[in-house]
Amino acid sequence: MGKMSFLLPPHLPADLVAELRQSCLAGGLDNSPVPTHVRLDANRLELSRAIDESGYWLTPWDIGECGRLMLSSTTLIERPEPYHAAIELARGELNILRNALSEWQGTVPRFSDTVSQEVQQLSRTFAQALIDPGSPESEALAIQVLRQTIQLIDRIVPQFAEQALQRRKLSQPRFGAG
Repeated sequence: MGKMSFLLPPHLPADLVAELRQSCLAGGLDNSPVPTHVRLDANRLELSRAIDESGYWLTPWDIGECGRLMLSSTTLIERPEPYHAAIELARGELNILRNALSEWQGTVPRFSDTVSQEVQQLSRTFAQALIDPGSPESEALAIQVLRQTIQLIDRIVPQFAEQALQRRKLSQPRFGAG
């Protein structure tokens, strides 16, 4: 049976801790969630499943003014040592942002240089969070990166969608047009 565990930040709201039972592991060729057994003990979340392989963690998490969202880590290996929840969620969401920007490159007009600068700054701050995992400073930096990454995603996705829609309208004839 494959297991992964995560150290949770102190002082999580009780309703979020209860919702952590909705966490699961996902992966495989189709990136599907798999049946996952969830165990919560104090500040530790343990996830187990019938298969032994790497995968990523999906979980509800509070992101300030953005609300409670379903977030994911990057692909993680099974190991006896626990991961730090905030660090792995920050890594996962920052990775999603970087990958999306890379995929969108060339498909829509460029985002402003400030977006690139913000991603670089988020990457530097995340690197600082990795220096002493588990310390209060590291936890705070990881949570900061996580929130700012989600806020940036929230800001640029509508821009991407609008640019992609405009590009499609320009390249496709209208119905009934000559």
